This record gives sequence, structure tokens and C-alpha cells, in this order.
Amino acid sequence: MHLLFWIYKSRINRNGEAPIMIRITINSERISFTTNIFIELKLWDKDKQRIKGNSSLIKEYNRALMNLTTAAWNHYNDHIRRGNPATAEVIRDLMLQKNKPVYSLLEVFSHHIENLTKRVGFDISVNT
Repeated sequence: MHLLFWIYKSRINRNGEAPIMIRITINSERISFTTNIFIELKLWDKDKQRIKGNSSLIKEYNRALMNLTTAAWNHYNDHIRRGNPATAEVIRDLMLQKNKPVYSLLEVFSHHIENLTKRVGFDISVNT
């Protein structure tokens, strides 16, 4: 697996900032997606794949890039340990948490009410 952070220079916004993208390559299969971090072009260090500077915001952005790198490698290693085929798309979906179930508000309330009814008599009264 190979990770690459790069600046999408053709997507500069009104503030003169471009998004930082991440590219995951596994067995010559590539997939790119945004990190949702926008910076000025002059702040990007292409060789180190990090943002230049010492401000607290830049340190936080660099920490976020490091966390993305760590998450990608952790998901990749977990897949390899389990014997599952690791593809770039699978790693991206795990990083973006696209495989998590989505619950509606009604389902959340139903679960909460069910939980409360099980606790009646222990630490909750019927009136609650």
C-alpha cells in the first residue's frame, strides 16, 4: 500500500486555498478523496507531504494528516491479518466510515424507550 497527499491545484476556492487530497494505491489500483483540509498553495511542502509553518492551526492540520495515515495503515493491516483482500476502495470506505449503519430518529427513540422499559424497577420508575 502506498499513500500520497497532494494539493488539488485546479480546485482553488474564493479564499485562494486548495484542498489536500489523499491517494491510496494498492496493487496499482488507485483511489483519491479529499481530506477536507484547505490551505494556500505556498504552504504545501511537496517532498514531506506536510504543511509548512508553526501556527497552532497548521500543527493541527499536520496532526490530522498523520492520523489519516495511521488510520489507513491500521485498516490495511487489519484486513491483511484477517486474510481479507484489501483494496483501495475498501480502505477508503473504512477510513470514511461508510460501512456504519445509519439509524433514523424513530429507530433511536424506539431503542431508547426499549432500554428504559427494561430498567423499570431497578433504577427507573414507571413514571419516567
